[in-house]
Amino acid sequence: MEDEITGHIHTSVDIMSTPNIEELKARVAQLELNLREEKEARTLSELDKAQLRTETEELRSDLLSLDTYTLQLRQQRNGFQTELASQIESATASAQRSDTLVKALRDGNSSLESELSRLKEENTKLQQELIVKEPLFEMGKKVRIRYLAQAREMVLFVKPRKGDTIQIERQELDKVGIENGNLSAHGGNGKADAALFQGNFLSETERYAYWVVFQALYKTPPQDYGTRSPKYLEIMDHEATIRTLKVLNDTLNRPLEARVQALIEIDILKEKYAKMDDATKFDADREVDRRLTLVRTCTRKIVEYDRQKDGRGCKEDKGPGELSRVCLAKRSDS
Repeated sequence: MEDEITGHIHTSVDIMSTPNIEELKARVAQLELNLREEKEARTLSELDKAQLRTETEELRSDLLSLDTYTLQLRQQRNGFQTELASQIESATASAQRSDTLVKALRDGNSSLESELSRLKEENTKLQQELIVKEPLFEMGKKVRIRYLAQAREMVLFVKPRKGDTIQIERQELDKVGIENGNLSAHGGNGKADAALFQGNFLSETERYAYWVVFQALYKTPPQDYGTRSPKYLEIMDHEATIRTLKVLNDTLNRPLEARVQALIEIDILKEKYAKMDDATKFDADREVDRRLTLVRTCTRKIVEYDRQKDGRGCKEDKGPGELSRVCLAKRSDS
């Protein structure tokens, strides 16, 4: 390019054929300055291009790194999505298992509650049955103890000897057992008699026949027995005992004073009970205790007389005896 400019200068000089050297030098200097500036500009342009190439490479490297990072993020996202889906599936399956387990537990609990309810009902029935049977058991036990006590002397040939403490204690034991057995076998027992009806131990014919008897003895139907106070029921038992022994053993020489006194005391107690509005007060009344104790004593005396088959009673009971005197004294006091 510099050769072209030089050639151009010579041509211009030849054409113009002017002798102004200074002007030509100035123009040459200007051209050279322009040339240098253009070279500098070209050099800067090349530098800019090189820098641009470098930046472009760096950008490409950055883009490549960005693509790699983006790919890694996508892979991580896909991994997270897969893991999340797995966790959701696992949680769903666990929830289903939990629901199944809860349902199974509820079904099991419901079954246990049903079984518990059934057992409670069965236990209640058994307890009620035991309550009904207990009076019969107690009465039967006393009767059989009486039999064993009476059989002791006949089977073992044992008689109490003077000063023999053990034999005396056995004799007293036998005496108590025989007395309790006599009362159970020959006396009224509303609780046991009611149990025959309440526990369905009787046939239809027996129920029909003995219902009226029960009503006449205890002044209440079997299903309603037990609604009155315990002491009043005991009074009714003693009255039933005295009334039935008179019917069954009318020819025996029973203590008439004891019978009369017992019935008088029973009538007084029945009247007192009818006037009271609280059965608890009746059972706690001292006068009731005193009169009922006398009724018990008289009833035992009557039963002991009536059980003798020869009509004479025990040897120690011949004549009025101590008990008759006690009964007469009590009647006088009242």
